[in-house]
Amino acid sequence: MIRGIKNFLCIDRIKLLILSYETFRRYVELFLEKADTCCDLLILDEAHRLKNNATATSIALASLPCKRRVLLSGTPLQNDLEEFFAIVNFTNPGILGTQSHFRRHFQAPILTGREPDSTDKEELLGKQRSKDLSDVVNGFILRRSNELNRKHLPEKIVNVVCIKLTPLQQTIYQHMLTAKQVNLQQTGTHSRTLQSINALKKL
Repeated sequence: MIRGIKNFLCIDRIKLLILSYETFRRYVELFLEKADTCCDLLILDEAHRLKNNATATSIALASLPCKRRVLLSGTPLQNDLEEFFAIVNFTNPGILGTQSHFRRHFQAPILTGREPDSTDKEELLGKQRSKDLSDVVNGFILRRSNELNRKHLPEKIVNVVCIKLTPLQQTIYQHMLTAKQVNLQQTGTHSRTLQSINALKKL
């Protein structure tokens, strides 16, 4: 992997490099040694992984001085507006102001206006700020729905194949289920359910 990165950085005829987020983060120093010339177009798939600008991956990518950035994501807005701000700010730094300005000017009015007990004035302000935000980001966000994709892609075929777990997988699986049962008995709540589902999917 290091050899491939060094070839990309040193050999002019090599114009394209495909890396995982983890690999880039691990070898970011190699890229920063040639920061001014190593990248003129950065394309990031699954870009919602940048929803937190304080993660090591986001910091590493932001350190690369590449002016042309394209982010691809099927779920740019997953949980809250701060995650959306992080993604937008990565592609167009400063276009929504600072994070504190965004919270004050956009996030707070929008969320307040959506509360069941909001006043008519708060609801109106929230809708206006939501429209203002859309006007800004629609200048560089390109949306494509499944309906449009369906016209150009072949019909999706899903095959479900069941296989037996290996003895090691069975042991880990039973351990995870037991740990969840113990937690439920001790606390009476289903904590970290989504994380457990994701862990079982990886298993």
